[in-house]
Amino acid sequence: AIFGDVRLELIVLFAAVGMVLLIACVNFASLQLARSASRQREIAIRAALGASSGRLTRQMLTESVLLSLLGGTAGLALAALGIHLLMLLKPPNLPRIEDTSLDLSVLAFTFLISLITGIVFGLAPALSTAFSGLRARLQGGKRSTAGAAAFRFRKILVISEIALALILLISATLIIRSFSRLHHVDPGLHQNNILTMRLELPE
Repeated sequence: AIFGDVRLELIVLFAAVGMVLLIACVNFASLQLARSASRQREIAIRAALGASSGRLTRQMLTESVLLSLLGGTAGLALAALGIHLLMLLKPPNLPRIEDTSLDLSVLAFTFLISLITGIVFGLAPALSTAFSGLRARLQGGKRSTAGAAAFRFRKILVISEIALALILLISATLIIRSFSRLHHVDPGLHQNNILTMRLELPE
């Protein structure tokens, strides 16, 4: 009853935010793969000194989750700033705009999303680094089979990121064009100098 008039707009906005989050996650995984590729020799030396594949994977996952949680914290700071700007603009047709705030549910959701992002999108780089051809990397030889697979996986991530960005851009462009055309539609009546009011009569 309260959000019936703006439910569709809120769902579209939520879907757009989800797309942006997915693009950021893909970008995060791609950067993690590139970072792990630059540390191949370091990881190989650690493995040669006795570090197991499980230990290397846990180390990479810990770093990935830490980076993701730091990103979530920065996102909360930006969200607080965004809410402040939203209150300054205050769209008149958005119900319960004054109740918008960062509460415990938002904090829990951000922590959960950051944790899942760090684990899921940091798992592939961690496994790629831990189980790749360490001997070839120590000797500075040609790219191993695992390294080639990681390179192909990075290409897939980049292509997916570009595809998601294009979908989001095209969708936003269509929404803006539709909104602009709606504002230029002739309603068939004069909208100037009109006064509206609501009267509530006693029983």
